[in-house]
Amino acid sequence: MKEVTAASAVARCRYLGHRQDGTLRELSFGDMGRDGFENMLHLQIDIALLAKHHLRIQDAPDICLRILAERWTGRPAEPGSPAVISISEVDLARLGDEQEEKIAHKRARRTRHHSSQGAV
Repeated sequence: MKEVTAASAVARCRYLGHRQDGTLRELSFGDMGRDGFENMLHLQIDIALLAKHHLRIQDAPDICLRILAERWTGRPAEPGSPAVISISEVDLARLGDEQEEKIAHKRARRTRHHSSQGAV
């Protein structure tokens, strides 16, 4: 039997939608099996914390899949019971910091590129 890795498991997941209660958004994903969805996965994220950590709300599904890949245990959820993963503020702060670093790196690269073009 082929080992299921986090990357392959997450690649099979399909975003099915969300529901919201106040600032808490629950995103639903289906783990695709041969005969349709094998497991339903639900990830909860506080959208107010997305803004606090400079993350876009439209990136919530991607953030959830990333957290899912990081927390993958390799064990399937119990049949019939949805897996619920809460995304913490610590997770969002880390992802926000990583995003800020990427933006700063791009800006620095652009600045170096533009200043080198101006020097003759």
